[in-house]
Amino acid sequence: MTHGTWPPGAGRGAPTGPHSLAFMTSFITRLRRALRGPCGLAPGTPLVVAVSGGADSMALLHGLARLPSRERHPVTVAHLDHQLRGEEARADARFVHEWATALGLPCVTESVAVRDAAERTREGLETTARHLRHQFLARVAFGCGARHVALAHHARDQAELFFLRLLRGAGTEGLAGMRHHGPSPAEPAVTLVRPVLDEPPETLREWLVAQGLPWREDASNQDTTIPRNAVRHALLPVLDTLAGASVVGRVVRAMTVLREESDFIEAALREALGDGARAGELPPALRRRAIVRQLIALGHEPTHELVEHLATRPHKARHVRGGHAVVASPGSKVRRVVAPSRRPQPVPDASPIRVVFQDEVGEVRWPGARVAWSITCRRPDVRRARAEQGKAWLDADKVGRGMVWRRWRAGDRFRPLGAPGTAKVGDLFTNRRVPREDRAGRWVAEATDGMICWVEGWPCGEAFKVTATTRRFLRIQFSRDKTRNEPRTKPLPKNISPP
Repeated sequence: MTHGTWPPGAGRGAPTGPHSLAFMTSFITRLRRALRGPCGLAPGTPLVVAVSGGADSMALLHGLARLPSRERHPVTVAHLDHQLRGEEARADARFVHEWATALGLPCVTESVAVRDAAERTREGLETTARHLRHQFLARVAFGCGARHVALAHHARDQAELFFLRLLRGAGTEGLAGMRHHGPSPAEPAVTLVRPVLDEPPETLREWLVAQGLPWREDASNQDTTIPRNAVRHALLPVLDTLAGASVVGRVVRAMTVLREESDFIEAALREALGDGARAGELPPALRRRAIVRQLIALGHEPTHELVEHLATRPHKARHVRGGHAVVASPGSKVRRVVAPSRRPQPVPDASPIRVVFQDEVGEVRWPGARVAWSITCRRPDVRRARAEQGKAWLDADKVGRGMVWRRWRAGDRFRPLGAPGTAKVGDLFTNRRVPREDRAGRWVAEATDGMICWVEGWPCGEAFKVTATTRRFLRIQFSRDKTRNEPRTKPLPKNISPP
């Protein structure tokens, strides 16, 4: 976590750098036009500004502070600590408060235990953090008499959101992305505005550098086990290479087209319903949109699979996140119902199993599961190993003479492939949205040194991956029994023993 070189209050005079004055003027001009234009804010409208301390929100905060006096807004700074990063997060809060004070602005900070809330709601950390953050911002807005909250989402955020929603099976409206203004999901009476939505993040950082203004770096933004970070650090660079240029601008242009088409479908739906048509009698595109509208009103994400289920299977309830279920009538009227029981199936006790690699090829079976392995000196194509099928390639010398397979336990830590550090296995399940009823029976594997080198559903651990210096390659194939048979007593093979 790094600061810039300027303390709060420094650099508030003439901008530095040979081209900084022109740079500053152009950014402030675009910000002013965005506020008056797509954001629809009149001068003097009170604003709550969400400031994390990162470059994007700091650029927005300083940009608002440097608007011409006749076009400024009364600003209240809001910062929420999610209690996920310990002292670093508390340092972020102090940093934001110091800068708000230096700018003469009121600042409201709050702390909330996101991980505990995620466990209660059975939703992922990101989803829970977003809900709690919007609730906090709405409270701050009502507390200071504002009805608008400014967020620092930018063009790359739009592109990342496109791919995240595409992977979740979103339709036209979801793929259209964020708008410059719209109601808060926590409180419809509060309007969210995004004045820098059209700005690339590089522009915001360059502007801060030109003004000599610091920001904070969040180390968790490098954690590629978080889906948004994986899109940012893995997917977008590949697409940039294929496109021969930054793909963000192209994706944002496509989202603009989708937004216009989505608005057209919305208007057609209102007209049809206004003429007395029933949702079940509408063309498929309008019927889907009617279902989407109702799901959003109920507070549920309208994924493609969920919408299609409700559109084609009336009276058939479908589980949704948060422990609820929804069902649609033949006329496409959606309602929430009591969720059918999804109690976890009892997981048979399973003692840890140690396997010694006495041979280069082998297989071990135990009640409910099996592992096959092979060791070779021939370099494989590791891309063909599908983690969801239980396949993985590891560096045999790093793993050691054997592995221990066991059920995962609370407190287990694992460093996923490409991640900068370890994470709790339970948190990985939460982020991946592994259903609670499926977690108890998941298996992990320990290398000879006791480190977890594999988690069921993930590729191998970062410390055990195949590299250019790997000389011996270990292939594992883990699978479960297709039937839920009771454990049966069976002698252990000679190369398998209790730890």
